[in-house]
Amino acid sequence: MSEKAPSPFGNNLSCLGHFYPSEERRVRRILDNLRSGRQKPRFRLSPLGSQYLCRTSGLCEGKWIHGPVIPSLRAQDSLNRIASDESTPVAIWRPGLGYVPALAVKQPFSRLIVLEPDEELFALSLEVTDWTEILSSQRCLLILGPECRNRFLSLIRNVAGFFHAPWKWIMGIERSEELLAELEDLTREARQRARESEPRIPMDSRSVDIWMHGPPTTAMFFPAMLESAGSLDFKSTARSSSDARFRFLCSPPEWTHFLEGTKPGFLLGLNRGALPPAAEKAVAESGIPQALYFLEDPDWYDPNPETWSLLDRVYVFDPGHGKRLEAMGYKGRRMLPPAAALRAPSTPTDSPRYAVTFVGSSGFNRGVERYFDQMERVCPGVGRVFQQLKDGLLEFGADWLKKEIPDRVDLSRIGSPGLLLKMIEETATIQRHLWYLNALIGSPLIIFGDSAWADTTRVGALTNHYAGRGTYYPTETAAIYASSEININLFHLQCERSLILRVYDVMACGGFLLSEYTPAFEDSFRVGEELDVFRTPGELKEKVEFYLAHPERRREIARCGQRAVLTGHTYAHRLRRVVGDLGFTRH
Repeated sequence: MSEKAPSPFGNNLSCLGHFYPSEERRVRRILDNLRSGRQKPRFRLSPLGSQYLCRTSGLCEGKWIHGPVIPSLRAQDSLNRIASDESTPVAIWRPGLGYVPALAVKQPFSRLIVLEPDEELFALSLEVTDWTEILSSQRCLLILGPECRNRFLSLIRNVAGFFHAPWKWIMGIERSEELLAELEDLTREARQRARESEPRIPMDSRSVDIWMHGPPTTAMFFPAMLESAGSLDFKSTARSSSDARFRFLCSPPEWTHFLEGTKPGFLLGLNRGALPPAAEKAVAESGIPQALYFLEDPDWYDPNPETWSLLDRVYVFDPGHGKRLEAMGYKGRRMLPPAAALRAPSTPTDSPRYAVTFVGSSGFNRGVERYFDQMERVCPGVGRVFQQLKDGLLEFGADWLKKEIPDRVDLSRIGSPGLLLKMIEETATIQRHLWYLNALIGSPLIIFGDSAWADTTRVGALTNHYAGRGTYYPTETAAIYASSEININLFHLQCERSLILRVYDVMACGGFLLSEYTPAFEDSFRVGEELDVFRTPGELKEKVEFYLAHPERRREIARCGQRAVLTGHTYAHRLRRVVGDLGFTRH
């Protein structure tokens, strides 16, 4: 017998949380209930070499789920009955511990849908089968839970393009003749519609004015932006590139149908957006305006003329961003600051009062150290050049860095110039943040952020100020901003003449903001009346002590700051600008 492979559980659960967050939460609840004894297990596993057999946990021996035949042999036999073809879509009903999907994903099927109504059995399968390729693949879709059958039938009734080729079915641990019969009826219905040229509605059943999309890191902005669009009387919808259903339905062959069905007025992507290049081209050919709104520097993404010329607008929040766009002759670059995505809690919260808080990443968990170690292995000695560039960035600023990188680094050996720019700015930001925050060691400062704040080898005595956790955005973050006497803001070094989201969020929540200085404040707010600033660690420490001793002054500044943000710096204000730029009118 071969040895048992390491459990894939951790990677599976992480991948499930990334692409199927609601399913991951349900699976976690089931596992917690099983481990605590609140729920009796319905299944039991028996090791068989590198595999597992499975029975129900009934009296006597229970019912076989997988076994007594070796599960992988039975799974292979099921697949052998279906010819592997790139045009063949396959649906697997009741995969159990996942032996069939694990083999099917290696085949060149055009689409693969896995339907498992039993969440407890799926939770067990995470210990047995490596699901990561299935969960992360754009051509695969997992439909989990008691309603999975109805969800699947609704999907194929409403989504265009699913009957370019007949679906093949694999029945796993339970055969469903009723489901097979219903699928045949739907196939005939779809083919009849196609012959009669009736319109098919993909993805959404409604037309939208603004269709928003972005990577997972920007999904937290969707609620505020959708609410702002609604306040302007626009219909809107949003999709993240980590949304498994979105990725599965919006592969390039489906984009023509998608655009015909939803009829968006325009598409607005956050950062690099969620659309593959083929989709961006289809949008451009349809004549639908599309724009990207960057909350980071677009130069990090290595823009190129072929794909970026398809965009009607690229919005950046700092005048120094998008320099490479300018250099390649792109004419659609515009300035658009971020805005407040949070509001003060509408009802009193149980959040404790804090004297001084800093909510933010340490920066260490963004792969900075790993990146520079890798580059040193690829190009021995280049670490010295990176150190010089980081020191120069701290002294001369981001514009200097962008001019110096091509002269000092052989980009043909390094790879992505955008990633290099980002990593140098990240590592310099870490150093600058620690420089400021070290001035508050011994003060009542509390830091909310990632686990690297607990590492003394990286942040020294600041670990004593770490709260031990980050904050849940938006609700918990808003509560902390509102309940803190002083909210510290520090800038990322990509920002030279701009403000960041935290500035607007703190003030919108009614929190008092004490921020690192930038000239951009002079254009938007009254320093000393709506917020206050510091320029050195010593001044930061002095002003913290001053404002803790003068609560009335602090509260008056916070009230004025909140009023200024809510009357001029919400996402409704930003979307109104975008709508005007694109000349958009409602349907």
